Amino acid sequence: MASLMNIKAEQGEEVLANPPLHERPEGKQRFKSYRKKYRKMKIQFDDHMEDANQLFIAENTAWEIAKRIQEQNE
Repeated sequence: MASLMNIKAEQGEEVLANPPLHERPEGKQRFKSYRKKYRKMKIQFDDHMEDANQLFIAENTAWEIAKRIQEQNE
């Protein structure tokens, strides 16, 4: 990697200390951000839980209405 940086510097190109992922010879990131990963997972989980809670409330409301209608019909 040092030789690649030296060649680019000799040609007058801008040399980055941390080149982008597609330009790195080893093809790996410097580190994995588990914080970002689990934050995204938590947001998705919270969204799904909110949807599930809304469906639960709607279902209970429907059951209550059905019971009320059944009592009125008797």
